[in-house]
Amino acid sequence: MGDINPQTLRQFILFQDLPANLLSKVSAISREKRYQKGSTIFVEGDKGDYVVFITSGIIKISRAAASGRVKTLALLRAKDFFGEMALFLPGRERSATAEAMTDCKLVTIEEAGFERLLKEIPQMSLRIIQTLAHRLQDANRQIKSLALGDSRARLCDLLLWMKDEFESGPSGQPAIPLTHQELADLAGLSRETITRLLNTLKKEGAVKIKSRQVVLANQETLRKYTA
Repeated sequence: MGDINPQTLRQFILFQDLPANLLSKVSAISREKRYQKGSTIFVEGDKGDYVVFITSGIIKISRAAASGRVKTLALLRAKDFFGEMALFLPGRERSATAEAMTDCKLVTIEEAGFERLLKEIPQMSLRIIQTLAHRLQDANRQIKSLALGDSRARLCDLLLWMKDEFESGPSGQPAIPLTHQELADLAGLSRETITRLLNTLKKEGAVKIKSRQVVLANQETLRKYTA
């Protein structure tokens, strides 16, 4: 406990405007945790008794349908936080599953300590509302894409949306290191459809497939399909 550098916490929107004395309070109740690629942080239905802040790595948030199919809801990276919703829900159960897509370094704050912070530092609550509003915007974008876009438009929209989520490849072009199944889960399409569409986009020079990565070779072509 209390071994978190306060400046590490300042990267997060909830804490970036806090004076040093309040930041030290947050540091004192924070824990650092590390997860290897493929590890599960928590599972849908688990008791939600802590909030998670990502200092490095990428986390996948997903939900399972009754049919057993898994839908990826979001990919989160450094400076994002998650898990706070369960603290405000009846029963305080996790509404989704969180998995490490890469090696991850996280900071966690337990429920009781986090609630004390919200009472002592009202601006944190405002920051949470702002974050939830941004997430709602993303959800609306996905709903619009599902309702109005054809399969190609949905994939192109997804690729363009995700281009800043990962580091660029050696060519300087955005490289998305997701499997066809992971892209299918995010786009709400079948894996077979994703493979077919990627092959078509590859022939058109819009993307390249290298080392299990989708490289965005021509973003203008991708944007043409989302217009």
